[in-house]
Amino acid sequence: ADMHETLSEAAGVGLAGPQVGVSERIVVVQVPAGYLEEGQEAITLTLINPELVNASGEQYGPEGCLSFPGIVADLPRAERVTVRWLDLDGNRHRLSATGEYARIFQHEIDHLDGILFLDKVIDPASIKRY
Repeated sequence: ADMHETLSEAAGVGLAGPQVGVSERIVVVQVPAGYLEEGQEAITLTLINPELVNASGEQYGPEGCLSFPGIVADLPRAERVTVRWLDLDGNRHRLSATGEYARIFQHEIDHLDGILFLDKVIDPASIKRY
């Protein structure tokens, strides 16, 4: 299945290859209109071999996952990250993200390393079903 379609149909913001049976270091992330630059339309980035090259600050908040529908939990993440990756044509890219988008990149790259968001929960009481 096409990862872009799967992400769109699930109304998610990020999807990693291992979540859909693709044993590759590939991630797709929805980037909302205006996030990267003013006037820019919403896009879906495809990241091959993404790496966090910098992470700083701290945030603590709710996160969910398409692999665990109906579950959210609070967990710590870096507030700011810089990610580098290759696109489908082999071109190198680098992007800095803050807040929610820093969280999304960290979450998806964790999937590639076999780490699930529930593994990072500090307070089990923060795990909620909806």
